[in-house]
Amino acid sequence: REGNKDSIKGSGGIGIISSRVSLEGPIIKGRSSFIVSARRTYIDQVAKLVAKKKIGNNGYYFGDLNAKADFIINKNNKLDFTFYTGLDDFSYVDDDDNDGRDRTFNAIWGNTIAGLTWKQQIGKKIKQELSGVYNNFDLDSKITFGTNGFQFSSGLTDYQLKNDWTYSQNSWLKWKWGLQYTWHNFKPGAGGSNSGVQEFKNEIKDQYAHEAAAYVSTDVNLLPNLNMIAGLRYSYFSQVGPTEFKEYNSVGVATGLVQQYAAGEQIAQYHYPEPRLSFLYKLKNEASVKLSYTRTAQYLHLATTSAATFPGDLWVPSSQLVQPGIAHQVAAGFFRNFANGTYEVSVEAYYKTLSNQLEFKPGARLLLNNNLEGEMIFGTGKAYGVELFLQKKRGLLTGWIGYTLSRTERTFPELNEGRPFPYRYDRTHDLSLVA
Repeated sequence: REGNKDSIKGSGGIGIISSRVSLEGPIIKGRSSFIVSARRTYIDQVAKLVAKKKIGNNGYYFGDLNAKADFIINKNNKLDFTFYTGLDDFSYVDDDDNDGRDRTFNAIWGNTIAGLTWKQQIGKKIKQELSGVYNNFDLDSKITFGTNGFQFSSGLTDYQLKNDWTYSQNSWLKWKWGLQYTWHNFKPGAGGSNSGVQEFKNEIKDQYAHEAAAYVSTDVNLLPNLNMIAGLRYSYFSQVGPTEFKEYNSVGVATGLVQQYAAGEQIAQYHYPEPRLSFLYKLKNEASVKLSYTRTAQYLHLATTSAATFPGDLWVPSSQLVQPGIAHQVAAGFFRNFANGTYEVSVEAYYKTLSNQLEFKPGARLLLNNNLEGEMIFGTGKAYGVELFLQKKRGLLTGWIGYTLSRTERTFPELNEGRPFPYRYDRTHDLSLVA
């Protein structure tokens, strides 16, 4: 939301495990404003005070900072600036009283996002938004055992520019179209280890890629009680240099050869159409049903290991070996309002198929390994479920309750004897309550 344009206001709260604070006010009274909010959990500090002997030096906390500033240039033009940064820190210490060699583990990960948007109302029927966005993700993990230690880091940085247009032709027809471009900088991993005073370090070369897309969609009332939204997005992805790859034979042994790519030199490219279609049919008594189909292409992959003993999730680009992930999803839902819109209830089911999914092999060596693609395996996946939702919109007490029964599976010929197994982020039951 936007900050108060007339006066400075502050708020905050202190809880058992976290605190928050917020400040907002005008930059130029009546024309621009700011709002800044921050929070931090301190369950780690509370636990150490309450149960120092049991907790020891173990702990977890997260903190984040949100900021937004807006500036009204005139009645048709406006600028918005948004900023977010968040950090999670987990630590575990096993004090060994027998041999004196402590075991420690520490993982720190976080996101930083900054964006600037120009919103323009060109006429009564047409408007546009032009945005520039910076996004950075980092993961750092470290394990020590006595004088031995292992360290791993990875990350992804994106620079994005997008332009979206909306044209409301009349009361029953609306058009949307736009362009998007993203420059990706992948940091696939830097690893290090030490044994006593001897250190070993290795760094995998950064990888780069262009991603672009154009889309158009229409929102049209075909009949008084039938609405259709149809759209087509065409996406393009190109992995480029500068980077280098060490070559390995079929059993993973380095050949001694290095394949180098100059800045801007193309390594692999892909492009796919991504259609989407939905229908909403209004029934009697404030009820409606909805059907939808979507096809998407995913050029960035989160490579995971189902048998992780060390946080090593990596964002990797589509390449000559790694194909883009393709998903098809169908969904159907029933929606109903009660008591003149005071209550809303909905039931929605979905089914999604996924191709070109990837994981690391069991026992994959992520540290000090320049042949990470040689440690990957490829398979398919699917996700399906039912979502139940009840919301109270009016009255002294408002809020909602939602429940999802779902299943997310992966199938890899090399894992679980080729049988489907739950994805590591599968959540069969998910219950949410807000009041």
